Amino acid sequence: MQRIQESSSDERRLKKRAYLKAYQQKHRARLTAQSRRWRERHRSIYLIRAWCRRRWKRYATPEESHLIERRHTLKKKYGLTQEEYWRLFEQQGGLCVICQKPKRDKDRYFCIDHEHGSVPVKIRGLLCTPCNTALGQVRDDIEVLRAMIEYLEGRRGARPRGGA
Repeated sequence: MQRIQESSSDERRLKKRAYLKAYQQKHRARLTAQSRRWRERHRSIYLIRAWCRRRWKRYATPEESHLIERRHTLKKKYGLTQEEYWRLFEQQGGLCVICQKPKRDKDRYFCIDHEHGSVPVKIRGLLCTPCNTALGQVRDDIEVLRAMIEYLEGRRGARPRGGA
């Protein structure tokens, strides 16, 4: 008797699954539009759910968690794997492309310098945080950088303020 009930419940489950799949395929456009409207009306709930889902998937230690998020960010933003990042790091000899200094102790990684707006992302090299910040401040504008160099070269022999 027990086996008969088990098999009939399995059959019902399989029939229901098949019915739902057929229904979703038949009404795909309507269901997609309905789902989109719900997300637009309840955007804050949707964002909270997404945020919670990501946080619940955390792993045991903060270090493991960091590595997983780092791997995801490298792939999503730059299309790089961890191995490709470290290969680029080794090609540069572990030094910043611009100033040729090693990364600072407080930084875990070098910044990834890339051409903004390029699709796919074109990576130019790895930079230390100060060099990356300097490039960001001038928005990668070569003319501004030349003007800064001229300014610095012109000020070398200038007298200090307030001095006689």
